[in-house]
Amino acid sequence: MRVLVAFTAALMFASPSGAAPNPAALPGGNWSSLARLPDLTGVWNVKDQFANLRKPRPRPKPTSAYAARQAAFLAAQAKGENLQPQAANCVPFGMPMVMNLYPIEFVPTPGKITVLMETDSQMRRIFTDGRPLPSDPDLTFQGYSVGRWHGRTLDVDTVGFDPQTPLSPNGLAHSDKLSIHERLRLVAPDILEIQTTLTDPEALAEPFSSTVLYERHRDWTLKEYICEENNHDSADAEGRPSMTLGQTAP
Repeated sequence: MRVLVAFTAALMFASPSGAAPNPAALPGGNWSSLARLPDLTGVWNVKDQFANLRKPRPRPKPTSAYAARQAAFLAAQAKGENLQPQAANCVPFGMPMVMNLYPIEFVPTPGKITVLMETDSQMRRIFTDGRPLPSDPDLTFQGYSVGRWHGRTLDVDTVGFDPQTPLSPNGLAHSDKLSIHERLRLVAPDILEIQTTLTDPEALAEPFSSTVLYERHRDWTLKEYICEENNHDSADAEGRPSMTLGQTAP
């Protein structure tokens, strides 16, 4: 009984500073405060996407073990294997690559921002209700994301990534220790900047940061993307394409 009374008293007189934040009091925690935050609604696509594909870009620096894995991937590719990613078999790319492929749409609601991706009709959730990151998250393709508004900037931390999602199409892999930090801010009414930092003590020799600009298209809507429908571009177990692209099959 004495323990119960002491515990009850501790709850009654606990300092408010030690209490969990009230989600409704946080930025974006209710509909009225959402209206005061930067407007991220609408469909966004990477700005100058195809022109940027031809530009040289910095690459993440893998650790020696993951550099060896990537070298083996590229060696097999030179022999005609690994020409098709598993996405050819409708296995989604997942984060972080999915953010830079097809258009995306932000849907803010109190305590949460839902990101819809046209690629494979995927979705991710960014919780803005003050919850912490899980200490032992389930490993998923999009990870587990929490975001916090700092003024006009949204900072997002994500953990819990399935290692089968690639970091790049050239065979760079990651471990289950990958974490991603994103900073989202409007730099113009219809231009969104996302700074992304990848940290993986097992796969990356150092954190890798990149910045991508997105352009808002107010008259666009996301298209339905069903990979399994009429898919003729699959890959075999060695990553060889099933299509002959006009060549006579042996």
